[in-house]
Amino acid sequence: MAAKAKVLATGTGIRLSVVDSVGDIPGQIINTAVSEGASLIVMGTHSRDGVERFLVGSTAEEVLRHAVLPVVAVGPHVKDYSRRKIQTLVYATDLSARSLGVLRILPLLMAGDTRLSVVHVREDQAHAPASVGWEVSVRNSLLGVLPADILERRVDFKTLEGDDPSRAVERHLKLVHADLLLIGVHKGRGMTTHMAPRTGFRMIMAAPCAVLSICE
Repeated sequence: MAAKAKVLATGTGIRLSVVDSVGDIPGQIINTAVSEGASLIVMGTHSRDGVERFLVGSTAEEVLRHAVLPVVAVGPHVKDYSRRKIQTLVYATDLSARSLGVLRILPLLMAGDTRLSVVHVREDQAHAPASVGWEVSVRNSLLGVLPADILERRVDFKTLEGDDPSRAVERHLKLVHADLLLIGVHKGRGMTTHMAPRTGFRMIMAAPCAVLSICE
């Protein structure tokens, strides 16, 4: 009831119910979302000691890589959204099927004057050959979900360099004052995105904005 009171105090007018269940926490969250017919899971996560997290796991991490619907994770460095309009999206991709899965939700997010920054992280020069033409490939994929005029006026492309993809994306998020980061994840044993293992969770923990993920 305390949690319900906090939500009501935001003045959003959201219709809500309180579910108190027992058992596996990630599983209960996902099952409840499915049974309620939800379109989205929104959850907060906090910083933990790295060793502890790897040993005992993370509720947010388990939900992210097993959910059958999009998940918005709000990390510890995200500032108050109550008076914030989502205007700038950053979409991190490497052309893999799981990262391109994010495209399914883009039409809903690009309403109004929202802008999209598409980034590709090149960790070292050994990846350079695979990076050639990535913008053309992603642009063609975007044309399947967005009108051509929106693609030309409100979407830009950027190659990021760095040995640590999560840090490279974090810097870009701050540079463009991003309101939401979009990533794809898969059901591997670790929280793996289309980049290095654990990169997705590290992005969430470091991001100055919320992160929307779609599991393959």
